[in-house]
Amino acid sequence: MGEQARYLIIVAREEREVYEYLLERFREDAKVEVLLDRRRNGQRQLNGQHEPEQRRVSGEGGRGSAGIVLIRKRQTGPPG
Repeated sequence: MGEQARYLIIVAREEREVYEYLLERFREDAKVEVLLDRRRNGQRQLNGQHEPEQRRVSGEGGRGSAGIVLIRKRQTGPPG
C-alpha cells in the first residue's frame, strides 16, 4: 500500500491553470494530494442527510487570494 498524503491542496475551480501546475509540480511527491474544488459558489451541496461542517476559514470560500487552500493532514495511527 502507498504512503498516505500528508498535505492536501485544494484549488478553486476557476483556477484551472494553477491546479494543473500544482498537479504537475507535486506529481512525484506521495505526501501531497492536489484536488480541484468541485463546489459551486464555495458551498457544498447538502442533501439534508448531513450536518454542515464546522470549520474556521478565512477569505472567499475559505480559499486564499491565490484561489488555493493548504491543509496539513494529521497522521493517525494505532494507540500506544
